[in-house]
Order: sequence, then C-alpha cells, then structure tokens
Amino acid sequence: MRTFKVRCEEAAAQRFEVVAAAAAQAEDLWVTEQRQRNEADAAAYGWSTAQRAQARRELRVRQAELRRTGELHGTNGLTLLPALRAQLAARGWLTHRWRNIPAGEGFGRPWGAPDQGFLGKVILQLPDDIARIVLCGSYWSSLPHVRRLQAWTDRNSASRAPLSQPQLETKRQLAAKVVTAHDVLRQAIWDTCETAPPKLEVM
Repeated sequence: MRTFKVRCEEAAAQRFEVVAAAAAQAEDLWVTEQRQRNEADAAAYGWSTAQRAQARRELRVRQAELRRTGELHGTNGLTLLPALRAQLAARGWLTHRWRNIPAGEGFGRPWGAPDQGFLGKVILQLPDDIARIVLCGSYWSSLPHVRRLQAWTDRNSASRAPLSQPQLETKRQLAAKVVTAHDVLRQAIWDTCETAPPKLEVM
C-alpha cells in the first residue's frame, strides 16, 4: 500500500469524507452482523475454541475478498478505487506497460505544474499496483509537455521584452497539459462525490 496526502478543494474533501464514512459504516455493519451470526452458531452448536478461531479467520478472509471485488470499501482508498480505475481506464493507463520512473526523479509536482494552493486534504492508501500506474502514468504522459514548456522558457527568458498575450497563452496551454498524480486523484475524489468540476483533459 502507498499513502497519498492529496490536497484538494475543501468542498471536495468534506463531501468525500461523508461518502467514505458511509462506506466504512456499511462495512462495519456487515462485519458486526457476521460476527453475531458466528456467535449465535457457536452458542447453538457448542463450538470449541479452535472452531471459534477458525470462524474468525474465515471472516477476515471473506472480508478481504469482498474488498478485492469492490463489494466492501470501508477505507478512503477503497472508496476511491472505482472512480480511480474508471479514470485510469479512460486515459488508457490501465493496460499500458509503464516503464519505471527514472532514478532521481521526484514523485511530486512535475516541473511547470502550477501550485494551486488547495486548502482541503484527503489521505488515501492505494494498492501498490494502482499507485504505480497513477505515478508512472502521470510522469510519462506529462514528460513531453514538460520538455516543451522548458523549451518555451529557454526561448522566452532571454528576451527583456514583455511577453505577448499569444506567448502567455502558449505557456498556459502547455502547463495545462502537465498532469500530476494528485490531479488524477483529485478528479477521482470529485467523481466519487458525483459533484465533479470540469473533467481533466484525457490524453
């Protein structure tokens, strides 16, 4: 599991907290009902200590299986996964064979991506395979645009003349195509809440 601390809009963080809390409550209720059923059977049939322990193990295995299939999603990461998988599939990232990110490269905001100063925060724990797709997909998909933005900066930084509106618009368009891992996760947060702002461009 990999932990992400995603900065996002406060409204998104608040709404997601409500959705995730409802999912956690539903899972807790399911676990409680299964335990009560086991206790009733144990009392009715006089289970031994070993039988009770086996029932607890089987319940944990069943819970893990239902989490894997998406029927239970009692954590922030599991609550987000359906929307995140859908977004990764729409981008074509799920089936792509990603190379590892080069050694020495950071996993944070790529060069040229704006710092948007979000005030909300959502903490997510994602499975390692999905986390890798999010990180590698955002890095390699953004790299050509990062390089174009760097070339734009090199061309225009030497001139002392004020930048024209077309030049600034070119820079804005290039920067808009740089997608961070947190951009992807923010969009999945909004999609989970079903009150999403305009979609990120899928490239």
